[in-house]
Amino acid sequence: MDQTHGKLNCMPSGQKPPKRMRAALTIFAAVLLMMSLVIGAFSVRSYWITTAVGTRAWDQSRLAYLWGTSIFAGEYEFYWGTYTPSTSAAAALPPVATRIKWTNSPTPRGDYNYNGIPIKDFRHGIPRYVHRIDVIPDKVTWDNHYIYFGLWLPMLILFTPSALWFFRLYRTRRLAPGLCRKCGYDLRASSGRCPECGVEFHD
Repeated sequence: MDQTHGKLNCMPSGQKPPKRMRAALTIFAAVLLMMSLVIGAFSVRSYWITTAVGTRAWDQSRLAYLWGTSIFAGEYEFYWGTYTPSTSAAAALPPVATRIKWTNSPTPRGDYNYNGIPIKDFRHGIPRYVHRIDVIPDKVTWDNHYIYFGLWLPMLILFTPSALWFFRLYRTRRLAPGLCRKCGYDLRASSGRCPECGVEFHD
């Protein structure tokens, strides 16, 4: 550690100065915070509006491979699987096709089932995996895999590091003795005015 022009230099040569690193980390933390707020907004919206998007692709045998995702009642769902139509239903399908569907529909109120699971089982947002096989006689067989988790989980993962970083910046600016509150310059060898940014201070 050496002292250069009144600053404590703790960075090895060839690396970016702490000010640039702090700026980059602050921008990164701000992006994480914005992402957590967007997820929070979608979570609140999902209690009124369920958003779903999915795709279904047929091959020559009319076997469909599908995947999709949805947001409902504060939950995120991702699924994948196969869709096997009956012989009569397959005859009405094109030989090869891909369909993408985006829907927004009102989220039901009260107690109801979502893919055969009572909605009350989702209310804690615990991650879960479900495998379901549903058969509609003479029409279709669904063989799907589902992954569910509450939207609070990615919100927590994104919000926590950004909140900790901004709290650290606040403590550094407010509580560290001998540093300029604006730019972080070491003022122990200065008096009256910060030589880096020109802010006045009292000894």
